[in-house]
Amino acid sequence: MNEAAAANLWDQALLIATMVSKAAYQDVVEKYVKATLQNGSPLAMLHSCFNERTDRMFAPGPERNSAFTYDSWMENVAILIANNVKGSNKALLQLGDQLHKEHGGVESSHFCYLLGGLEPELHETEKTNMLLIGANHKNPQHRIEYLSVQSIQFTLVYEYARQLGNPQFTMPLL
Repeated sequence: MNEAAAANLWDQALLIATMVSKAAYQDVVEKYVKATLQNGSPLAMLHSCFNERTDRMFAPGPERNSAFTYDSWMENVAILIANNVKGSNKALLQLGDQLHKEHGGVESSHFCYLLGGLEPELHETEKTNMLLIGANHKNPQHRIEYLSVQSIQFTLVYEYARQLGNPQFTMPLL
């Protein structure tokens, strides 16, 4: 298995790894992604989801290219939605965190949070990702900054859309 991977015989390495163990398979897929795909590319994101190791894609360190998330975040979101696999929602939430933390992309991060299944939250805590859709509650100089008419409207439209699909849906926030 290791010899096949070292010789870039990925099909053989993957076949052997599937017969050895789940951990061996995950290691070979991770080596394959690092050796053949650009870090942060949509295909690398998808392979990481198949491999159930999206955490490593967003881990800080020299191997990670942080510029990918802002430049190709829409392509990454598209491939995660089109190929809804076990780790897709987790990867969408991690991508949202990355966009917000490193690029200040409130709207893009909230888009990822919503697609990843995260709802706007009622109370603000250190771990709160979203109070109002499209509003940055983490670093407002004045509390009123994130209470914009636009962010309230975005949140109300979201609530209305959810109620169209489920009439019992309510958001205690509004």
